[in-house]
Amino acid sequence: MTVGPTPPTARRELGNLLRELRAEHGFGLEEVGAAIAVSPGFLSRVERGLRGLGDEKTERLADFYSLPVRSRQRLRQLAQLGRERPWWERAPLTREMREYVGFEQAATAIMTYGSIVPGLLQTRAYCEAMLERTAIESIEQHATTVEHRLRRQELLNRADPPWVWAILDESVLHRVTGGSATMQEQLAALVTAAGRARVSVRILPFAAGAHLGMDSRFVVVSTRSDHGPELVYVEGLSGARNLFNDDDLAWYAAAWQSLSALALPEDESKAMIIRTIRPEPVDE
Repeated sequence: MTVGPTPPTARRELGNLLRELRAEHGFGLEEVGAAIAVSPGFLSRVERGLRGLGDEKTERLADFYSLPVRSRQRLRQLAQLGRERPWWERAPLTREMREYVGFEQAATAIMTYGSIVPGLLQTRAYCEAMLERTAIESIEQHATTVEHRLRRQELLNRADPPWVWAILDESVLHRVTGGSATMQEQLAALVTAAGRARVSVRILPFAAGAHLGMDSRFVVVSTRSDHGPELVYVEGLSGARNLFNDDDLAWYAAAWQSLSALALPEDESKAMIIRTIRPEPVDE
């Protein structure tokens, strides 16, 4: 199933179009920015789908590139849709979560590690069980959080979804969350997710021993075509943080590579998940 255009997908398409136009004409960010009176940083964020573009700046760009009528109309349509406030900017979320979801929904690549199933791959029942045992909030807030998490998953159904690489500690498979039926459903959902063209699910086995991610869970997000890290989302008992510092990005990128080297290949990971769902009988 695919979903229709949304503010994030419109911003992404607009950014791709502007980046292609700039490359075709051989201009740098500084040259185009100076021509339409914006900073290179502003233009870079537009090209990466991280922010919208006003009517006046849209017209300046159309004039600068001498776009024909149909291309000019498309540019206007994308800019207009991209300026609409997406659901997470209207939702009762923390500033950190709102910022993170904005990046996530515009992402080209998402790399996640942890000892729980990542939010993008959780079933409703697993999500509800997790919140019931781990979140310090009211039942009403739980229900809202579940709906927000499931809504975020819609990005996987887009025509051009992000690449998602998930590394899960083996404990994810064995820590019963919400009961046996909930776990069976969740593990089956992981197998299904791993069958998607742009989703990778790998297990970091107990046999790997100690590793860098033992006391952490994190998500590395990129909106760039080269998938270079731009944001790291770190979550724990004390709350959540978004990290943008170059040193932090480099550290978590290195940590990801270290964990990836220890994780099982995709086919072996899938087999391990299936064995957990349907244990082999023990001969007496």
